[in-house]
Parts: sequence; C-alpha cells; structure tokens
Amino acid sequence: MDQKSLSVQNAVLKLGEGFSKLGNKEKLDLENVIKDLKFGSPEDILDKLLKDPSLIDQRPELIQRILREEATNVFDLSSTEQLNRSTAAMGWIGRLNKLGQRKKNRRYYRKVYDLHRANVNNYTIVAEGDSWFEYPLFVKDTLDWLDSFEENAVYSSAYGADWLSNMIKERQYIEALTIHDPDYFLLSGGGNDLVGGQRLATLINIPSTKIESKSVSEIFTKYENDPNLVLESSSGSPLRSEIYKLAKPLVRQRELNMLLSILVVEYFGLLHSIDKAKKNGKFPRLISISHGYDFPIPTNRILSGPSFWKIGSLIAQGVTNLVMPNGVWLFRPLMTKGIHDSVVQRAILFYLIDRYNEVMSNLACHFKFHRFVDCRGLFPRSSDWYNELHPHSNGFRKVARAFHHCIHDFDSDNVEDVIVARKLN
Repeated sequence: MDQKSLSVQNAVLKLGEGFSKLGNKEKLDLENVIKDLKFGSPEDILDKLLKDPSLIDQRPELIQRILREEATNVFDLSSTEQLNRSTAAMGWIGRLNKLGQRKKNRRYYRKVYDLHRANVNNYTIVAEGDSWFEYPLFVKDTLDWLDSFEENAVYSSAYGADWLSNMIKERQYIEALTIHDPDYFLLSGGGNDLVGGQRLATLINIPSTKIESKSVSEIFTKYENDPNLVLESSSGSPLRSEIYKLAKPLVRQRELNMLLSILVVEYFGLLHSIDKAKKNGKFPRLISISHGYDFPIPTNRILSGPSFWKIGSLIAQGVTNLVMPNGVWLFRPLMTKGIHDSVVQRAILFYLIDRYNEVMSNLACHFKFHRFVDCRGLFPRSSDWYNELHPHSNGFRKVARAFHHCIHDFDSDNVEDVIVARKLN
C-alpha cells in the first residue's frame, strides 16, 4: 500500500464504528473526500461537491469529524476541541463583543418597533461573522455603516475574533434566520481560521537562502498607486506572477490546500443547507452575501494612517493596538519563521489571501441566491489599516458600500456573482 493510501486508511480507522456501518458507496465517497482533503486542491473538493451535493447530506456528522481531524493535523493540535477554542466569547474580548452586539441589536429592535417591515422598500438583515462585522473598540465596522442607512435593519450574531468553524458549530445563525426571516443573510468568516492563534506559522517554510525582493517591492509601489495594475487581469498577469514567484515557495502548499479545502466544505455545507431550505419553501426570498478580505500588511506598529491627524483617534488607536497587541496575528509568526523582510512578509500575505479569494469567489458562482464581495485592492497602503487585520472606520465604510450596492440592486442585471468593491469606491 502506498503512502497516500495508508494515510487515508489511518484517517478512516479514526472514524470507527460510524464508518463501518456505511454502505460500500458511502464508504468510497468518504474515502475520496479524505483523499482530496489530504492530497488534492480546494478546487477538487468543490468540483466533487458540485457533482454530488449528497456527500454533505448523507453523513454530515462524519464529514464534520473528518474536517476536524484533518484540521487538527494541519495545525498540530493536541485535540480536535482546540479547533473551536475561539476567544470571541472569552474574557474582556467576549464582554466587549457582547456590548457591541447588544448595541447593534438595540438599534435593530428600535427599527422593528417603528414598523420597519411595514415598508416594502425596507430590508431586514441577519449577519453572522467576525471582527469585520463586530469590531468592539473605537472603530465603526461594516454593520455599523450598513445600519446607518435608515432602510436597513440589521440583526447581528457576529463576534470579533470568531472562526468560521466555530460559527458553524454553534449554529446561532440558524436560529436567527428562523426567528427574523430576513431578506438578506450576511456572512463574514474564514480570516481567523487562516491566522488565528498564530496559525500562520503552520503554513510557512523557513527560508533556506536570502530572498531578493527588490522587484516585488517595486510592484507593491505600483500597486499602492493603482491596484488595478496588479488585480485587473487574471492570476496569470505578469505583476501578480512575480509576487507569486517570490511567495509560493515559502508557503506549505499541502497544508494551505487542506485548510482552503476545509473552508470550502464548511462554506458549501452552509450554503447548501440554505439552498435545501429554500427548495422546501423556507426562506423563499432570502439572499446571502459573503465577502473576502483585502491583502493585510504585517506590522507591529501601534499607530498608522489618518489617526495622526486627529488626537482622539490617535489615542483610541494606540489604546486598541496595545490592548489587542498589533503584530501577533501576522508579524510575529512570520518573524518566528525567519521572514524578516517586510516586502517578503507582504508578498506571502498577498499570495495567501489571493488564493482564499479565488476559491471563495468561485464557490459563490454556484448558488443563485448568493453573492460574494471581493475586497481586494480596497486598502493598498499601510495608512489604510488600523492594525494588521482591520481597516480604519472609513475603510469599513467602503466594504459596507459594496454590500449596500448588492442589497439594493440584487435583481439588477448590473450585479454579478462577484461584486468587486474597489470599482464602487
């Protein structure tokens, strides 16, 4: 038996009695899922799910166990329970998340009591997500901006620092969708699954030689002046290819593919469950919208951007980036792996986030009720970022504008499966 087959069989053995009770076809299907997760690409997984969505339906508990076991291998965790140890509900972060969520939901119920749904031109929205939807300190996040439009009533289940895997495990969005029966379901997730808990370090190789980054540095200078020079063409464009050429050898491809495959299965499972519910007459008018992330810039700086010109914002940003230390998500793991050149660090994050966006935007095209907001190129300069992972308030306003465009023009011929946010700002 070759090494791949042995690896798959070992994973099957861990499934135990639940697997042994399956029929021969179900066993083969799950073995193929495990094989693709371990050795295939996220595109392979998506293709398999599109051809046979019943893979998700047949044995969802075993699919979840497979995902958890493989993710445990990716991140070298001691147990699968660590996968859902999100800090979103813990300690002071949890308390701040609760306060922020309550504030949003008070606004929601005020609109409900003011007969919001009596006006057919108004929109009821349920949102589940991470810190791009719930930033607990001093920043006006995406949902805050969306809710500032009087016609939008936004109910939030979002928690800053939450992981997609945890959102799906907790399933709070299901209850919220049932209770509020919204027009739109907004989802923000996957970023913390990539970089939470210094996971980035598990995806990076230590460089064996000094890396020449001058040409890529010049590309980023062009990108800052005009992101379209790099992003307008396909991933095979010369400037993009140069960034890939530098970054790709430093990224562990098998681990990255496995992680992206896990995110594909989780997103597909969520959207497929909504699709099934809609076909059974539930949520007939529901539209879902998710988003990708822009390319973050690793740094441990406390201050950046427009805060320099406003003393109140300056103090707020300094406090936030000291309390939630800037640099722990990206800068520290990269430095730990010997990636000291800031250009190389930036190229690695460009490559990772570009791969994530390509996979997720491709997934969005296969569900008629779903749209994907592509945020790449919205924040090309370091001054656009509040910290490593989040833009300033005005940046979140740009993200909200793209969501707002999609919500108001969903039935228009001008709204495609993927909404490129930088073209609307």
